[in-house]
Amino acid sequence: MKATAIGLSALSVGQRSLDVIGQNVANAATSGFHRRRVHMVPLVYDGFHGTGVGIQRIVRYEDRMLRSAILNATAENAWAKARIDVENQVQSLASATQIDQQMARFFDTATQLTARPADLALRRTLLTASQEVVASFQRTATGLGEIQAAVRRSAEDTVRDINRLTSNIAQLNKEIVYVVSKRGEPHDLRDQQDGLIAELAELVNIRVLPQTDGSKLILAAGSPVVLGGESLPLQAGIDSLGRLILSPLSSTIELPVTGGRLAGLFQEYNDFLPVYQDRLNDLAARWMQAIDQVHATGLGLDGPFAQLSGMRPVANVSVPLNSASAALPLQNGDLFLTITDVSTGTRELISISVNPSSDSLSGLAAMIGAATSGRVIASISPNLTLDLQAAPGYLFDFAGRLPTSPESVAMAGTSVPSVTGVFEGEANDQYFFQIVGSGTIGVTPGLTLEVRDQFSNLLATHNVGDGYTPGTELSATHGLRVALSAGTTNNGTFSTRVIAQPDTVGILPALGLHSFFTGSDAASIAVHPRLLEDPRRISASRDGLAGDSRNLGRLVSLRDQPLLETGTRTFAQFSLDTQAMVGNEIRSQDARREATTALKLELDQQEQGLIGVDVNEEMVRLLEFQRLIESASKYLMVVNRALDAVMEIFR
Repeated sequence: MKATAIGLSALSVGQRSLDVIGQNVANAATSGFHRRRVHMVPLVYDGFHGTGVGIQRIVRYEDRMLRSAILNATAENAWAKARIDVENQVQSLASATQIDQQMARFFDTATQLTARPADLALRRTLLTASQEVVASFQRTATGLGEIQAAVRRSAEDTVRDINRLTSNIAQLNKEIVYVVSKRGEPHDLRDQQDGLIAELAELVNIRVLPQTDGSKLILAAGSPVVLGGESLPLQAGIDSLGRLILSPLSSTIELPVTGGRLAGLFQEYNDFLPVYQDRLNDLAARWMQAIDQVHATGLGLDGPFAQLSGMRPVANVSVPLNSASAALPLQNGDLFLTITDVSTGTRELISISVNPSSDSLSGLAAMIGAATSGRVIASISPNLTLDLQAAPGYLFDFAGRLPTSPESVAMAGTSVPSVTGVFEGEANDQYFFQIVGSGTIGVTPGLTLEVRDQFSNLLATHNVGDGYTPGTELSATHGLRVALSAGTTNNGTFSTRVIAQPDTVGILPALGLHSFFTGSDAASIAVHPRLLEDPRRISASRDGLAGDSRNLGRLVSLRDQPLLETGTRTFAQFSLDTQAMVGNEIRSQDARREATTALKLELDQQEQGLIGVDVNEEMVRLLEFQRLIESASKYLMVVNRALDAVMEIFR
């Protein structure tokens, strides 16, 4: 009987081994399948006598450390790929909107207009170019918003996929624990579970901890998501700072997402897309501020204004301007108004000192009224914008034009000085004029006129005695001309303020007074509707004459001025820098993706060498067990014959 048991055990083990080999061969091309091998042990009783062979267990080949490394590489690769997908969308958007090219066209059109500043057709062309700049900003802002919204939706879909996978993994945990409790080998279930865990690793950083009951504890972003047969769902949401975060369901605890597709989406939503949006808004705001600053301090074909309405409101008219959400930045400085008496043509230059840290919009309105003695009435509209209205018989502008008469005149004689022209210097100044000597203008030999700046630097010296024709204009440098009428003088002096920048506060663009654009950022920028209605209002001039294009020249010069990045980059350079930033991120993440792809391929090959099925090897083992079965069969035949012979003896 023992001999029969031995033979039968060999047949049973051989048959089971053939089943395992057949399963290996059948799944040689099945992804995620781990090859199995029967682990056999001799059967004995009483420590001396063998009773055949038995199966101790069926081994499933795996390397947990290698599998962990593969999961990590999978997570990092998916992280990089998710970022590349988003960055490519940003790059495509920038290529489609072409803000830098539209800005260049705007400056080109403005340059053309300088040759014929009164040409209404060219003025309309400039407005068209302006609207194209606006459209580029708006499309980019809208596109970035749509990309960010899509990233959020994708992140929420990814979290739903995470919850689906963890639920399935938990269900497999239940089944595996049951099979193990029955002393079974749930290898097929483990293969399924490993496949789901690999999918999970593509979505979020995970950690897998095998448990003694055969189940696996799964941590995602450091939080348990699979615990025995239970799954613990996660959720994606927006925190108080507007950041996209991951947290356990019904909790606000932020989990550290450091890998997988979700990490890439979170990083794009929370970090990189806001950077691009901020840079876009910075570019739009600085563009509006620079263009509006120049435009507001010039004059259109109709000259000074009787009324102006601001287009950029503040949040509160009673708090300091810096705290009132002014659209564009402000600084301490002076605002210069030129007031013209319509009946006499007399111009007066008035300055108002503004401190945005202490002065409110209401305070500014009061200061304008007081400084102009009521000739310009400032009021606040229901929309919290500043409106300016000239009193009857007066007009005003912000071009910083010279007063019709010099200031501080002390001629001690009958000669009357005049200073005309448009100041073309780079900084606000005050010019002092000193007549050296006494006598009659144009008659007395040796009479000279010295021109000095506020620092007493000598700018020019002219003969105004014998040989000078009274009333003849003389150069006072930087576009100004000075003349003395016939008459007498006794070391006469006079002075006048010369204004290069009539608004050193930035208050005109901040409040949208006579601005070229309206809005405060890339999404809200628009061409001022009054300009679209009447192109004559475009401020091409600095003196109000139809043929003057000096203000346009100032506007065109903005093309090459480094006004961004603390005065280091031009508009075009800043825009191209942003595009280069996107390109660099794509290249960086692509290099990372390629590196992790290569690493994962190498690790997969190593693992495949361990868990993969070698059909040739299986064929060798198939023959081995075929012989085992054949030998066991022959053995049983011999044993049966021997037993039959023995039984014959007793018959």
